[in-house]
Amino acid sequence: MALTLLPPKGQGQVMAVGLLLVTAVLFYYLCIHWFVRGHIDVATQMQELKELDLRFRQELSKRKAIDQRQAEVDQFNANNAYSLSDKTFDKGAATLTSKIKAAVQTHGDPDRCGQPTVLPQNLGSKEPYEKVSTQVQLRCDLDDSVRILYALETSQPFLFVSELNLYQQPIMDSGIVNGGGMGNMSIRFDLSAYLGKSMDEAKPDEAKGDKGASP
Repeated sequence: MALTLLPPKGQGQVMAVGLLLVTAVLFYYLCIHWFVRGHIDVATQMQELKELDLRFRQELSKRKAIDQRQAEVDQFNANNAYSLSDKTFDKGAATLTSKIKAAVQTHGDPDRCGQPTVLPQNLGSKEPYEKVSTQVQLRCDLDDSVRILYALETSQPFLFVSELNLYQQPIMDSGIVNGGGMGNMSIRFDLSAYLGKSMDEAKPDEAKGDKGASP
């Protein structure tokens, strides 16, 4: 029986189509697939870059609005007469101390009012603007004390009196306690104000200070 490579009669077209398909697939994967795949990867990267560019543009537009708002806040702070012009807590506490002493000298009787004792206290508040507080102890007549407190609370920049406690001290008259009169009041209160710089603005300065302090 003779051998032949020809397909049986009637199956030649089917085998030819199958060989054509196999050849086409091999040709695609060997010669075209890498080219098509490369174009698909490039197109994907271009789409990702377009989306990234769009996000950057959106963030940039937000940044411009933030910068504009920050400029408005800075302008407000520059013209703000209601907060301390000092930039640090220590300078703000020194300003409060000088204002307290000036109020006592201006509105208090030097013969009846002693020098105030002022103790700064940093409470570490989490408010948008840094708060400077001091504890004050003063001995003075009630009328003078009222004038001093009124002068502090109605001054600019704004000062805030809180935790006010009044104690009447006995008056010694020839060795005898005299309960009459309203003099020799012991006054204790907290006096606070706000710095003109916000807490967010203060962070870069604090970072610089920490960096400079490190060895």
